[in-house]
Amino acid sequence: MKCNICCGKAIENTDFCRNCLVRAVERRARKRLSKIGITGDCRVLVVNDDSCEGQVNAFLIKKLVTATKNIKHAKNLGKNSRYDFVSFADTADMAAERFLGLMLDSSLKRCQKHAIKLLRGSLSKEVAAYAKIKRIKYAKKNKLSDIALLLERLERYKGTKFALAKLSERVK
Repeated sequence: MKCNICCGKAIENTDFCRNCLVRAVERRARKRLSKIGITGDCRVLVVNDDSCEGQVNAFLIKKLVTATKNIKHAKNLGKNSRYDFVSFADTADMAAERFLGLMLDSSLKRCQKHAIKLLRGSLSKEVAAYAKIKRIKYAKKNKLSDIALLLERLERYKGTKFALAKLSERVK
């Protein structure tokens, strides 16, 4: 398989080579971060559950957020309401899964307004490959729900997860 950008050899299960994947994930994260507008006096909470996405999200926050030093880490959200922004590890796969779950079961909760979702433009496979390239250690977790199985079936149609993730942003 070839890289979509430079036509080099692509990493298994992705459409990018190593260098292009790193640049693409970081560029997408920078783009999402630029729309938020974090200033020097903002307090940011990074929710990191030791999953692959959580560790990469914490790594990118540490690398890209230079405007403020008030960054704290927590395993779960809990009752930490005194923060201006909360950073979640939320990929396009997770957003599509949550959106389908919300459509099927309306009792699910929606996300906060001041949420930072740096990985929203990346797939879980790309995030896992990024973690492998950057040597980020994480705990492997197996999550297979009915919705995740449905998304696996739809995987052969390119762009389905991105379209569902974008649709979930519009519905809010």
